[in-house]
Amino acid sequence: MRRSSEKQTPVVIADFLGRLEGTDIKADTNRSAQHCYLDSVIEDIRAADQETGNAGTKVLQKMRKTFMYLRPLQFAKSISEYLAFRREKVCAEFVLASIKFTLGASVVMQQPALTNFLLWAGDHLSISSGLYSYAKEAKVYQEGLFYYLINSVVVIQDVMAAELERFVVEEALDSETLEFCRVRGLCLEGVFF
Repeated sequence: MRRSSEKQTPVVIADFLGRLEGTDIKADTNRSAQHCYLDSVIEDIRAADQETGNAGTKVLQKMRKTFMYLRPLQFAKSISEYLAFRREKVCAEFVLASIKFTLGASVVMQQPALTNFLLWAGDHLSISSGLYSYAKEAKVYQEGLFYYLINSVVVIQDVMAAELERFVVEEALDSETLEFCRVRGLCLEGVFF
């Protein structure tokens, strides 16, 4: 979120969420060309459900859910907590619904046999997305264009740094094990940067 447009963002998001929800905005005579295009895309997605599959409405629901949680969970205490947030609120469900929609499928995604498969797919998506977007996000954050920087890379770094600090403060590890953990952290930083 750009700092310069922080005040405008809630208005834009509210408008977009209303359109995704199906609020009748077509009666608005002041719709911009962009609004008209967006409305037609949403109508086409809903119409596709009439022809094949049942995923169009799900895509719009999951997209709406994702946009409701644009400001990410901050101060995640573990990578598991971060992944659970991403799994439930952001990205993974939308991507899976989009795949189903693209295939024109009527797959029941809540099948017990698919539970682990979809969980792993969502976690992989969240972690790989963080790895690939980290450099770009860090640059934009450092330039002051975003208020926050949070993704899987940052969460892992923060959690590991806190844990190492705890080891030192509590004298929980002997010096050799502590050195091992520090070098392990450096190894991960090499992977992430």
